[in-house]
Amino acid sequence: MRQHVSSGIASWRHPARSLETAHRSDFGVTQLDQAPYKAHRRVIDVSGDGDNNSGRAPAAARDVAIAKGITINGLVILTEPSSHSYSSHTNPPGGLANYYRNNVIGGAGAFVAVAEKFNSFGNAITKKLIAEIAQAELQQHCRRHCAPAPTR
Repeated sequence: MRQHVSSGIASWRHPARSLETAHRSDFGVTQLDQAPYKAHRRVIDVSGDGDNNSGRAPAAARDVAIAKGITINGLVILTEPSSHSYSSHTNPPGGLANYYRNNVIGGAGAFVAVAEKFNSFGNAITKKLIAEIAQAELQQHCRRHCAPAPTR
């Protein structure tokens, strides 16, 4: 499994695919589908400093994941607007966090975490992981102790 995951990670980090958000989501879905075990909760984390620059629409990949019961969370890394030709990818209209909310994330409890710059990525990912763990613990607690809502 480790060798398979490593080769897959190398493939989605290919420079030509660096901003293909849908490819990263699809890769996560494939890995979860091929996992040799079942989990109560399946979550893909997609991080990036830009929107989708090629390939299929990330919303289509998100919808496939949601249909399989998979949640996609996002972590965006904000960058300063620049005059480079790719600045529209790193600073899309409405902001990168909103782009992720509208196109990338989805599923039960999905959220976007924001790193204000590359140097704050470590803090942002720590906060994101804490939020995901807390969410998982709450879901597990409710599976054991919460009564179902009354039906009408």
